[in-house]
Amino acid sequence: MADFRSHEEKRNDQIRHDKGKRNEETDARQALRRLEPQIAEYQNEVATLKAENAAIMETLQAQMKGVQEIKTMMLDRMDSLSQDVDQLHKKIMSVAENDLQMVQQMSDSQTARLEKLSTLISGGKND
Repeated sequence: MADFRSHEEKRNDQIRHDKGKRNEETDARQALRRLEPQIAEYQNEVATLKAENAAIMETLQAQMKGVQEIKTMMLDRMDSLSQDVDQLHKKIMSVAENDLQMVQQMSDSQTARLEKLSTLISGGKND
């Protein structure tokens, strides 16, 4: 008879355990159902944030492309200006060299005239 009671107690314990498990599962399902609207709201918020992030990334990429284009234009313009400066420098140096040659020729001509005058003056005094 003790075996029967022991067996009956084990069976009752198992039934209580199973019932407790079912109650836990039921409670968990009910809690999940209560959380479903909040989960859906979070999922919608995540989707919205992802869409906003994608739009921001697209805008940033467009801005980066624009900056790169401006950088390229600026580098091209700087190269062109550098070439213009080089050409202008060459022209200025050429004009300066020509002016220097002209001044040198004028100086040589003046020196020659002065030498002639000096010769004439000194030649006239010797007579």
